[in-house]
Amino acid sequence: MITRDKTRYIPRNSVSIEDDSIPAVVYLYESHSGKPCAIAYGGKRTKPDFHSQFVNEKHRDDYALQYIENQRAAKDYKAKRKRERDEYIHDYKPGDILHGSWGYDQTQCEYFQVVATTDRSIKIREICQEQVPGSEGFMCESRLPVKDKFANDKILTRRVRSGGYVTLHRSCSLSRWNGRANYCSWYH
Repeated sequence: MITRDKTRYIPRNSVSIEDDSIPAVVYLYESHSGKPCAIAYGGKRTKPDFHSQFVNEKHRDDYALQYIENQRAAKDYKAKRKRERDEYIHDYKPGDILHGSWGYDQTQCEYFQVVATTDRSIKIREICQEQVPGSEGFMCESRLPVKDKFANDKILTRRVRSGGYVTLHRSCSLSRWNGRANYCSWYH
């Protein structure tokens, strides 16, 4: 017979292995033919993370314990990353220039200047670009930002991610400009 717990399949006469510090459980049982089996669920999922038959009980037990240990390690890693993100404070200051490149069959350059900061975010404005003389090729060139020459009045507020990155849009992240000219191209 099959028993159900919130639509999870829990084999009859199974023994559970759980750790109170993580939301995961492994049920150990024997199949109808007497083979050692295990089924594991993580979080609130009703679909098992694994449901397997093993050669012997030792292999099954080792596999189940390794699964629990991996779940604990994943939880610890996520907590560490969250702590790092929450504690990260950027070092940007007004006047710093950020650069981002993006494009599929062409390379677009974006330059922004920091106009204000808080502990976690910055306010940026797009600045104009100029061509590096002699850098032009077939539908390409190198460009440099023009500090304090703003392209428009639009001010964007962006949160600074650990590592100093700022998401401009889906295709482009900005980081501190390295002071060198950047490649730009167009093919239509």
